[in-house]
Amino acid sequence: MTRRGHGSRGTAYYGAMRVPRFPFLRRGDVPRSRQALTIGLRDVDYSYPDGTHALTMPSCDISSPVTVVVGLNGSGKTTLLRLIAGELSPTRGTLTVTTADGSHSWSTSGKRNRRVPDSIVSSTRTITIPARRDPTVADTVSASVRDGHGKGSNTLARTADLLAVCHLSGHGAAAVSSLDSLHSHLLSLATALAHDPWLIVADEPTRGLEGPQVREVADVLLRCGAQIVLSTHDMTFATLMADGHPTFEALVLDRGALAAQCPLSEGVRRYDALIDAALNGRAR
Repeated sequence: MTRRGHGSRGTAYYGAMRVPRFPFLRRGDVPRSRQALTIGLRDVDYSYPDGTHALTMPSCDISSPVTVVVGLNGSGKTTLLRLIAGELSPTRGTLTVTTADGSHSWSTSGKRNRRVPDSIVSSTRTITIPARRDPTVADTVSASVRDGHGKGSNTLARTADLLAVCHLSGHGAAAVSSLDSLHSHLLSLATALAHDPWLIVADEPTRGLEGPQVREVADVLLRCGAQIVLSTHDMTFATLMADGHPTFEALVLDRGALAAQCPLSEGVRRYDALIDAALNGRAR
């Protein structure tokens, strides 16, 4: 989720925080009011173009307010998040998204992958800025608000609200290039939230952070109001997210397959067991 610098044409990229595009939606298919979503995976396989198999999900429904995907390196976490975010389509099987009231349901598979304008559901926080100009934090968030809601959308008020929600109120005038790792993470989250998404997908949202910084990101995510699917190797972060939230779930992946879907607190224990098994295997 950290800032990755500027492209050759003045495009700044702000990390792995994604707002799913749901490429299988069509204009006019989206309910007027935001609802909780259930993401259903049925016999989903994904293999990369070189033939490398990455993920198998026979049957899984994701509907928790917060779902944390855990697993060792190479277990398929990022692949799963990219499928949910609409960046990849299943090689086989179907991924379905259904609203809580059942009034709308959409499916995607390898044979059906229609793109949807960002005005309906946005994708990765990629912010275009004039070349040779280092924008401020407030400028960056305002640009995302205008991108999501158009001009005349009470941009100043929305920007102020987002800066407050993401603990950036004291950094609005700071240049993006001056931000430390924590505040770069928080800026990435603010730009993702600028479109009022129903669901945020975050790949390692506390990467490179520790201690109070991890707690601050957890606090922002828990208060942001969006449904969340994230991946992490940071069990301190996962434990913070689980504390007091028995309905939050974990998906435990092992070698490209779903090993368990369980309460998040249990997912932390299962991840620790995977680590222990891997270390014992190396010791032999």
